[in-house]
Amino acid sequence: MKILLVQPGHYNFQTGRLYKSRHKKGLCPSFILPYLASFFPREADITLIDETLQDIDFDVPYDLVGISVKTPQAQRAYEVAAEFRKRGVFVLLGGYHVNLCPDEAAGFADAVICGEIETSWDAFWNDFASGCVKQRYLSPERFSMQQMPFPRFDLLNLKLYSAFYGTKIPLETSRGCVNHCAYCCTPEVYRGGIRYRPIKEVVEDIKRFLKDYPGIRQPLFVFVDDNLTTSKDRAMRLFESLRPLRIHWSGYFSYQSCQDEELVASASRSGCYSVFVGLESINDESLNSVNKGFNTAQDFSAVLRRLEKHRIILVLGMILGFLEDDEQTFVQTKRFLTEHSVPMIVLNPLYPFPGTPVYRTLKRRRLLTDEKFWLKKHNPYALIRNENFSGSRSLQTAIEELLAQMMTLRSILHRTKRSGPYRWPLLVHNVGIKMLLKQKGIFAFT
Repeated sequence: MKILLVQPGHYNFQTGRLYKSRHKKGLCPSFILPYLASFFPREADITLIDETLQDIDFDVPYDLVGISVKTPQAQRAYEVAAEFRKRGVFVLLGGYHVNLCPDEAAGFADAVICGEIETSWDAFWNDFASGCVKQRYLSPERFSMQQMPFPRFDLLNLKLYSAFYGTKIPLETSRGCVNHCAYCCTPEVYRGGIRYRPIKEVVEDIKRFLKDYPGIRQPLFVFVDDNLTTSKDRAMRLFESLRPLRIHWSGYFSYQSCQDEELVASASRSGCYSVFVGLESINDESLNSVNKGFNTAQDFSAVLRRLEKHRIILVLGMILGFLEDDEQTFVQTKRFLTEHSVPMIVLNPLYPFPGTPVYRTLKRRRLLTDEKFWLKKHNPYALIRNENFSGSRSLQTAIEELLAQMMTLRSILHRTKRSGPYRWPLLVHNVGIKMLLKQKGIFAFT
């Protein structure tokens, strides 16, 4: 049996062309593709395709094509599905967007899986084998996160994701989030709350990878959890269990956890070299409007010094274009990032994922430029009408200008000046991101 699993690409909104990595290199492989592959029979002939790096051959006689759909890539996912269905190939869709828009997705596939694959897979596979597939498969319950199958990393060409500083390997240790940020689709997909994998099983997966792939140059494990530090007690136990493995890893931390000296020190001892923190905004009104008022930038200097002390790189996530943002917000954001010399920044426009409170609010107030923008090539800067920006000085212009200003060589040199032994790798990485943003049409959504 021939199986194809696809992570679809996306379009450069400026050129209208499908984005392709110029150097055929990726930052980090998908977790979902090798994980999904582990559910198929071992004897199946399975191909994994990351469309930003590889081309799809639509004429290969596959028996099944599975596509993981995210909202920014939905248009392309549906196009890929249509090409295979024209050739009589069975198409299965799943992923975040399918959970957010199940009725829509069902119209582009032979079957869709809604919810978590672990609790619905057996029903689908038995029906597929017997030739009586239903159009939808719903997870009857939430997965316990125990005894997860080991991802089929053997099906990935990990050299495509290898850089001078190492090769990133994605793993999952928990699922969900206790927060309900209004712009985030995680609470909608996982129905609130958080579940944890047994720490022993996480450690066993890492040991297995190190044993099975001894030739991988400097593996850097990336924990893809939405929030690795929701529970301090659990995080501390996880970090202490990782310490004997002598690995290097990164993950998503809450801003509050970075204020905890004990937690940060434990993470550093266990091999943490980088954390992504979603501060999102320095505008308190914006944070309050999306249920994230628990964040505050007041103690940011202390947080940055604490991470620097423990040699952990901060990757700071910011969202631009909340309805409460105005020109002054952008001026203050630039000043904030410059004054604090934030070494790595991710600046994204507010993206109204369907089904989220932000999307419903914008739709009710008629502030969406297109209620189903994901079904066509769309400009992520021009999805929302923000009344604080008008005329030639649009929200899109303000975001693009801030991005351009923060990614100049002068800005990069300034922001990495306190990065110690990491300065040169960070310089190279920032320049690489600058080139990537330019190639993608400035905006890069991952």
